[in-house]
Order: sequence, then structure tokens, then C-alpha cells
Amino acid sequence: MTTDAQKRASQKWRQRNKERVRYSSDKAAAKRFIGKADKTDLVALREQVEQRLKELNQNPEAD
Repeated sequence: MTTDAQKRASQKWRQRNKERVRYSSDKAAAKRFIGKADKTDLVALREQVEQRLKELNQNPEAD
């Protein structure tokens, strides 16, 4: 049986780690996509990655 303190601690942990979990999930989805993508998809993805890198280089605080 879970105590109220354990429930509160679990909820606090989930809230603090929501962004990290979302990032990990997005990263895994991207890897799955790359594994299934055809050449056209990969070329389009490369263009998107290059554009994002340019944006990050222009605004280093966005990292």
C-alpha cells in the first residue's frame, strides 16, 4: 500500500522529470523514423536538421 507521502513524492518526481521523459520519447521516435525512412524522407530531414543548426548557431542560448 502506498502512503500519502509516497504519492506526493512520486507526483513531484513526475512533474520535475516530465520534460526529460518527453525528450527521451521524442528522441526514440526520431531514431525509429530514421530507421524506416526512405531516401526522400532522409533528404528532407537533413534539410530540417541543417536549418535547425543554423537557428541554434544564431541564438546560442536556445541550446
